Amino acid sequence: MKKLRKGIEKLVENEDFVSYEEFIFELKEEKEEVKKYLEWRANGGKMNTETLPDGYVEACKKILGGIENE
Repeated sequence: MKKLRKGIEKLVENEDFVSYEEFIFELKEEKEEVKKYLEWRANGGKMNTETLPDGYVEACKKILGGIENE
């Protein structure tokens, strides 16, 4: 997971998760839900008035690929 930390920090920057540690906790507790969320985000899913940070979608795709290959 450490190699994905930079991407996970994009999720924290966007306030999807409070911290890297929270993401890891949620991934351990609810892996399938986290994967569904990342798939939605990677496919362009966003809230009505939300503007995503640069590199956000790419980070979601990279994280998703990393957790699927675990």
